[in-house]
Order: sequence, then structure tokens, then C-alpha cells
Amino acid sequence: MICRVSKEIRWEMAHRLPFHDGVCRSLHGHSYRAVIEVEGETDDKGMVIDFQDIKDAADPLVMALDHSCAVDPTDRDTTEFLKTNGHKIFQFHTYSTAENLAAWILEQLKPSLCRSNITGLSVKIFETCTSAAHVTWSRDA
Repeated sequence: MICRVSKEIRWEMAHRLPFHDGVCRSLHGHSYRAVIEVEGETDDKGMVIDFQDIKDAADPLVMALDHSCAVDPTDRDTTEFLKTNGHKIFQFHTYSTAENLAAWILEQLKPSLCRSNITGLSVKIFETCTSAAHVTWSRDA
């Protein structure tokens, strides 16, 4: 039987989008919430994956992101300010949009969660309570 199970994670993080013409250009923070969904065949006990396995895979990511400031490689001014003042930095590989964060989290989780019975994985990040980005991976794609 194919089944989907999910686990929610949360963290607080600041960022800015230096390319943005609106208010997101300024340094600001969010209470992020992400739903990690794993799809696959249930085993002989009726489980796709143990919820603890999802939590264990996600915990290092939450530790890296929580109470940090995500900075893209081009934002040298913000990086220098944060380093000089002893703030926690998460050096992101690109702009810290919700879409890019969701894709990055999915890629980080794939090695530990995509086992032989797993057919799909998705990450949906809520940057605010009304705004989200959703990325998916499928074994068939």
C-alpha cells in the first residue's frame, strides 16, 4: 500500500533579499514552518518510515538554521556586519527565498530518507502563516 506520512519542523531565521525592490530587501525575520512529507510502500508492520527517522534527518538542518541570519554569497556587507558583531550566520549558496530553502532542505534530506520503499519526498515551507513554497521529488521523475 502507498501511504504518505509527514513531520513538521520549525525555526526562527532572519534574511534579506538584496535583489528585491520591495520591503524584503531589508533585513527581517520569519518564524518558519516546514512540512516534510514522505511517500512510499508500507512495510509488513504498516509503516512507510518512522517519524523519528524524519526528525533525526531534519534536526541538523534546524540546528544550522535556527536563530541564524541566512546570507547569500553576494551580500558581503551583511555578512561582514554579522561576523563583526558575533551573530550566527547561515551562509546560503544562493538567495534565501522560500523556494530555494525548500529545495535545499529536500536535497539535504534525500540521502537519509529516500530508501528503497520510498517513492516520493516533498518539503513545504511556510515563510509566513499565509505564504508557502512547495518542492517535490519523485522516484519516477
